[in-house]
Amino acid sequence: FRVYPAAARARGWEGVAEVGLALSPALPAPQLRLLRSSGHEVLDEAALRMLSRAAAATPLPEGLRGAGFELTLPVRFSLEE
Repeated sequence: FRVYPAAARARGWEGVAEVGLALSPALPAPQLRLLRSSGHEVLDEAALRMLSRAAAATPLPEGLRGAGFELTLPVRFSLEE
């Protein structure tokens, strides 16, 4: 689901955005928020879009259904990858 923004790639921008994901039986969908910026808004937005699509397309394992939890997910943008 990760897409390296062309504008960021052309400028040589790299960084790690940390995204928080919260899931609760009371929430209709996972909640995502930027916890730590990569230093580049375009990379932060790409990280949020990526995890939003991934969360929507990935079913929870049976053991986690109905549970509430929070995760911190680092998304690394590196030109060498």
